[in-house]
Amino acid sequence: MTKGHKNKGLKEPSGPAGFRLEDLLLIPSGKKAFHIMEQYPLPPTYACRQPGAFPSYVIVFLVPSYHGGPRMNLLLRYERDTSSDEGIEPAHLQAYKQMIDRCAEPGSTFFADRIKVLPYLAAGAGWVMSKLVNNQPGLICAALETRQFQGDGYIEVDIDAEGFKSGPFSTFAKKIIDVVRPKVASLVIDLAFMLQGNEEAELPERLIGSIRLARLDLANPFVEDPSECESKKW
Repeated sequence: MTKGHKNKGLKEPSGPAGFRLEDLLLIPSGKKAFHIMEQYPLPPTYACRQPGAFPSYVIVFLVPSYHGGPRMNLLLRYERDTSSDEGIEPAHLQAYKQMIDRCAEPGSTFFADRIKVLPYLAAGAGWVMSKLVNNQPGLICAALETRQFQGDGYIEVDIDAEGFKSGPFSTFAKKIIDVVRPKVASLVIDLAFMLQGNEEAELPERLIGSIRLARLDLANPFVEDPSECESKKW
């Protein structure tokens, strides 16, 4: 939530995620590649949706080359899961729907401007690293360059993991990345995503979705056991 809000800094449990993870892909590229979904379009069964249907919400991290390996694009594709809406207060559900609908408006940058991440190191980290990283939510665009794209059946936000901005939060984010990146192949990392609420009518914040990345070797990024990378319910 925005700076100055009476509940700023207070952590409250989120309702169940409003989306489910459908795909996790690691896509190598020789150069920095934005709008990856344009190059790897959705199958017709996903792209050609009924009028009014929710698009796929796609989050892509553009990761620089590491130890001589290729540049990588970590792509997460989420689909709306309305079954998780059961039991949520109508006013809160309406606020959530309005937020995700704004992401899909033509020409919108709402997804790129409001996407927020909550990291947690579930295994492999020492006390100091865990203290630095765990449960430190952040508005991504305050630290890193983000871009939003739209196409048939999807909305994509690209997060440039080396596109640091100026400012204190960007400095803090760079410190976290510099600490975590050399150890990522030995870590189990949970990431939860949500849209930041800046006004009372946009609260409470609710998860879009989450992901667990288990011992991801960016220098040799081929997953031998698909079960090692799994969605995580929060």
